[in-house]
Amino acid sequence: MGGKIVDKQMFAGVLSHPVRCRALTILADREASPVEIARELDLEPSHVAYHVRLLHEDGLIELTDEVPRRGSIEHRYQAVFFAQSDARYTELPPEERAALARMIFSFAAADANCAFSAGSFATRADHHISRFPIEVDEAGWTEVNQAFDQLLAELYRIKRESGDRLDETGAKGTPILAFNTFFGLPSNRVIPRHFKWLPSAE
Repeated sequence: MGGKIVDKQMFAGVLSHPVRCRALTILADREASPVEIARELDLEPSHVAYHVRLLHEDGLIELTDEVPRRGSIEHRYQAVFFAQSDARYTELPPEERAALARMIFSFAAADANCAFSAGSFATRADHHISRFPIEVDEAGWTEVNQAFDQLLAELYRIKRESGDRLDETGAKGTPILAFNTFFGLPSNRVIPRHFKWLPSAE
């Protein structure tokens, strides 16, 4: 399998408009209607509804409820998403796993784009971003998988305990996105197997 990029529009539908980006991040966290999203973003409901409809047509969100409101119908949506650790994921055929992975990447790309636009991505110097390509054998793949599973378990713990502390103190927390992934690259990708430099210990 080569490394040719065949899907040039992978994130274009999400990232091409800030309202679409923000709506997707909201619907990735909770169920909401275009009217509620418009109220939160201080925008016209018809404008938000247009972008929500595009997200729905792209298959990134799904209609979850239709609620009668003063002679009209309120449409409520939420992102189409379940965690990779869900047993259903491993039972899916590769093309369906790829489709779901693209959705998750789209959510993360939308979150990052919103954070860059708002100037919050790198406000704190102790945030983290890294890119680390490596070539592994089967044992290495298993070790990376276990490391990411452990990190995800830690993130669940941190979320739970931070939520408890914030509830107890009434303090306002810092919203963050922890994007946790590793995946196979095209088989013809050449990656050095050993360090020509050492990561700084400082």
